[in-house]
Amino acid sequence: MTAPRRPRNGLITLNVLLFFGSGVFAIVAVWFAFRAYFALAGAVANPTASELAGIDVCAGVSVLAALGSVVVAVIIRGRWGVVFGSLSGVALVGALIVAALLTAPQGILRPTPAPQPDLPSNYQPCYSGSNTCN
Repeated sequence: MTAPRRPRNGLITLNVLLFFGSGVFAIVAVWFAFRAYFALAGAVANPTASELAGIDVCAGVSVLAALGSVVVAVIIRGRWGVVFGSLSGVALVGALIVAALLTAPQGILRPTPAPQPDLPSNYQPCYSGSNTCN
């Protein structure tokens, strides 16, 4: 006598929702980062703490949803488990890459000014017509 099969429709639906949720939150995190750091016209001020928190939260939710999708795929097993496990694994790697890039030290996306040379304390700039130049 074989064991009765568990209905997997609910788990497959949950896996699909987690998989797509991971992608949606990754896209939202990229959008928040774009809005915080770049502008199509004009200059953008430094991002606020709430903008940075939005980026971090969306990236974290994306990673957790992808990880949940992998866990549900392992629970499903069988042919669908392998299919969803493969897709969820790719989504997890993608979500981790997006999260690592967007939540890195926040100055990484802004260019730093060129370092100024250390000038001696007695330095006097040479102006036109001046006979005292360093």
